[in-house]
Amino acid sequence: MHVHTQSIGDQLMHLATGNTTVREMDGFAWMLRLRHAVQTGHLLAPTAYVAGTIIADRPFGVWTVTVKTDEEARRLVRAQTAQGYDFIKIHNNLAEYLFDAVADQARREGKDLIGHVPRHVSVDHVVHAGGMRTLEHLKGFIDDGSISVSGEDFAAALKGATVWLTPTFYVNWNVGLHGAEARRQLDRPEMRYTPAARRKVWEETANLQPDWRERLSGLLFARFRPPLLRFRTAIPAAMERLLPLHPRWLAGTDSPQYDFQIAGFALLDELLLMEERGIARADVLRAATSEPAIAMRHEKEFGQIKSGMRADLVLLAGDPTKDFAVFHDNRGVMVRGVWLTRTNLDAALEEVARVYAESDDDFALDRAAADKLADDSVALAKRDIVFDPMMLNPAIETLRKSGYASAAAKLATVVTPPSFKLPNVSSN
Repeated sequence: MHVHTQSIGDQLMHLATGNTTVREMDGFAWMLRLRHAVQTGHLLAPTAYVAGTIIADRPFGVWTVTVKTDEEARRLVRAQTAQGYDFIKIHNNLAEYLFDAVADQARREGKDLIGHVPRHVSVDHVVHAGGMRTLEHLKGFIDDGSISVSGEDFAAALKGATVWLTPTFYVNWNVGLHGAEARRQLDRPEMRYTPAARRKVWEETANLQPDWRERLSGLLFARFRPPLLRFRTAIPAAMERLLPLHPRWLAGTDSPQYDFQIAGFALLDELLLMEERGIARADVLRAATSEPAIAMRHEKEFGQIKSGMRADLVLLAGDPTKDFAVFHDNRGVMVRGVWLTRTNLDAALEEVARVYAESDDDFALDRAAADKLADDSVALAKRDIVFDPMMLNPAIETLRKSGYASAAAKLATVVTPPSFKLPNVSSN
């Protein structure tokens, strides 16, 4: 219920681990194309529900759209609705008057508002005045500035509200690892399912010695590590106040955008972390099955094994109400009625591992390689494989600078235009 897909490989990892539905939490036009390819049966991947590009009042790289006035906020919500996004998502950097405009316009457009509780806006306000449907990362319950538990009355803030919390413990557990903690992660078998160049960076992080950490403290760890440690202290304190209120939970991970994160496998870790943080096992299971369907208003489509529901099933060798470890070794997965045996899934994973093991060090960019890259990409696009422009655009620029303009132009044809609008496809 909280992913940031980066590649087609991520889709396979989701399926292999039994994750048949994803909620994309920062939407772009290429994700709408991917959702369409899945809906029309051209791509075998989890069913996707896509939030609009995150709305903020200040730039945050390419990940947000910035608004400064009430009218800009309303115009953006109308545009994202027209483009076919399933939800409207807000960032923690959003002033209250802009939050109110976004919330009101989302209500008018019939779109649920989800995302971060903005700084300087109370949980009570976003839930009761703004009607937010899901709250991510425990923001609001944990103050985003001091990274300490909020002094707000949690019981009053949640009283009578129809709202779900997606704590994403996984991201706080994984981000900022170094040394022995990082090496333990790198030893896990699923680390094969990330590109060699990315894994090399993680290995360098894991090999940092204490003296290097001291030297880097002014540049990196003094800024990043202490806030991370404060999160690890604040989360248990926030949970101690939330658990007696019995809120409704959703299982999400914020993966795989950060270091040491592997799509799909992340959710298996999140289930364990949710239980470790005090959420009852039955509630954790519901947070990954029936509760997402209800939270997204699709409870008549999926979330239960029942006649008439979407045929999304995971076959296990044991009882998950007794041991979550059984999810790590499923016997097969069915997605929208398509049965994937363990043999099929393992063979596909091995192919991903083989591709990701290839080194970039011996790659020589010449005209033949440039033309092949462009031709292969065009061929894949014709088969409804969808590319993330944020991955393609640097390659296109490199080809241009290297003198391969024709290959760059051909590769550019597979980039999804920012204004892409699906014809005759329901936003549901």
